[in-house]
Amino acid sequence: MIKEKLQKDFNVKQYYDQSNLVYISAFISYIFLIPFFYFTAGIEMAMIYLVCMIITFCSIFLNKQQKYGLASLIFILAMNFSVVISLFAFGRNAGFYYYFFNLSVLIVFSNWKGIHKLLFILLEVILFFTIHLISLKTAPLLTMSFSFLLFLHTLNILFNIAGVANSAYYYVRITKDYQKDILTMASTDYLTGLPNRSTFTKFYDNLSDDCEIGIGIYMMDLDHFKKINDTYGHLCGDYVLKEFARLLQNEAFETGMFARYGGEEFVMIYKSSNSKEVKDRAEKLRLTIENHPFQFENHSFNLTVSIGAIHRKPSLDACLRNGLQFADKLLYESKDNGRNIVTFKEV
Repeated sequence: MIKEKLQKDFNVKQYYDQSNLVYISAFISYIFLIPFFYFTAGIEMAMIYLVCMIITFCSIFLNKQQKYGLASLIFILAMNFSVVISLFAFGRNAGFYYYFFNLSVLIVFSNWKGIHKLLFILLEVILFFTIHLISLKTAPLLTMSFSFLLFLHTLNILFNIAGVANSAYYYVRITKDYQKDILTMASTDYLTGLPNRSTFTKFYDNLSDDCEIGIGIYMMDLDHFKKINDTYGHLCGDYVLKEFARLLQNEAFETGMFARYGGEEFVMIYKSSNSKEVKDRAEKLRLTIENHPFQFENHSFNLTVSIGAIHRKPSLDACLRNGLQFADKLLYESKDNGRNIVTFKEV
């Protein structure tokens, strides 16, 4: 479900937001180009660009209906039509052939199948060379001054550079956002928002390898959690896990990490040189849960937590690296001794 949501978000950004930006930019440019060509090249050119403007509006409408492929198709065909007509009208010196390269980029960024993208790019290449060869032997339909052609050439260069740069930048940006979402999903517990077991293990390995520092480790398990699920349902169980995470997340030190280890089991590790502080802090966490009223819909209840806690002293001579397993063993002692207690040991 998470994967599908991320894929949908990515598709919306790539095929709707990015395409819409291209279509709307083209639509706005037509507002200025239509009167410009009307006064400089005649009503025929103005009408051609008016038709392209209408088709671009249709692309915007189809894109809103999530018909991304069709929207891209009619927009690309309209652009090809306007480019070919403009090349015959003004000649090669006006710079309209640059749009063939820009259209190839739009084809790559469309949501068409790979074979369709390849086919259309090949058609773009064939069309480009065909028009290029014809234009070498054919005089432009309109005779324009050198300064006017230079103006068009410069304008078309700027439009194409801006178009390609925008598409590339936008695609890179949404790809980075998507990558960030995937990394977050891979390192975070979806329900509680805490680091997951894999992330915690990496953090623990790095911290525990430094034998010059003392560390406190807590293994915590919610007592009789299965009873909550059986009595009030799994939605209530999810609420309990999230509320537990919320309550204890504020207790995590900046030098440590609080994570969901699996099921109803949580773990905390942080730097500490004070054995008494580690023990007292574990007791404080236990009391926080014991005294907190949990409320879900019309149900109100209390919970307790069992904790196995250790303080590993700084020691270069006898550095304990299996502290997590030691804390887990103490956790089971807490559960065997009646639950809702802290079993602590300095090692």
